Amino acid sequence: MIEMPPLHPLLVHFPVALLPVSVACDVLGRFTRRPSLAHAGWWTLLFAALASPLTAASGWLWLYELDGMDGTLLTTHQWLGSAMPVLLIALAVWRYRFHAREKTVPAVYLASASVALLAMVVQGHVGSTMTFGAPHAHAPTTQAASPPEHPHANDGAADDGWQDSIPLKERRHE
Repeated sequence: MIEMPPLHPLLVHFPVALLPVSVACDVLGRFTRRPSLAHAGWWTLLFAALASPLTAASGWLWLYELDGMDGTLLTTHQWLGSAMPVLLIALAVWRYRFHAREKTVPAVYLASASVALLAMVVQGHVGSTMTFGAPHAHAPTTQAASPPEHPHANDGAADDGWQDSIPLKERRHE
């Protein structure tokens, strides 16, 4: 039987890329009064909102497959990730009202979308910290260095040794 790799690391890139593009297009569209940018803002948000439930579900499925992974970082990541589809779908419904009437998005919408973007940045940072370790653990060097045995060994979090819960066949090999 062919085993599928976890889909979450693949799917996460869609909302992460599309939401900032949407916010940027809406901001630029509002200030330049270019309808094409406003349309791009709507469509990229719609696609981010459609991808986000699949992304969250794949994260929960992956967590179930890992069996036993826990800690503060994971709890933060999973609940922010669970809230993100609700937030993006709500933003898309709100944003559609402006798109359907061909109206410029108001400043309050842009502020709300920016807060959603900030939440996604925090979400992504927590996810990458769980995957690759603390940012300070990977200082640039002139020589190739092997990654730390446990990515969270230096951050003092309760997640120390989280990689031990990942089956050997799913661990990153470098």
